[in-house]
Amino acid sequence: MAATELQAKITIAKIIQLAYDTNGDETIRIIHSGDYYSISVDQSGEVRLAGNAGAMSFNGGPALEGLGFKLRRLSVNFSSGDGGRFNYTGTFNFVMGSQLSVSGSIDIIELIKSCSGLLCIAARFLDGRDAQIERELQQYVD
Repeated sequence: MAATELQAKITIAKIIQLAYDTNGDETIRIIHSGDYYSISVDQSGEVRLAGNAGAMSFNGGPALEGLGFKLRRLSVNFSSGDGGRFNYTGTFNFVMGSQLSVSGSIDIIELIKSCSGLLCIAARFLDGRDAQIERELQQYVD
């Protein structure tokens, strides 16, 4: 089964949360360093978040689960939008040759505030919580 547009948008939100869980201070600094920043993910799941303030890398495997196909590459570009939101355009390239492009906006600060820290990390490991966490993420992506 191929990834849907909603699954792709939720994956982008999961990657942002994972970046914050990995290094919150660096993530916030990159996001707020200018009007643009980007996320790229390679075939091994290595994520690179880059902006005017620098870059950070981390393993994004947990955020990539549930897409339906193995990812070859993901590229997401963000630009400032209205009311503290960031507009984004993302392209998912899958190993089987299919591609999915999505665009929308996301309130990254509200996303990070909604699920960060030790409680959020613990919630991800509880059985039956994945669907609830994905439903909560849906409210932050367009």
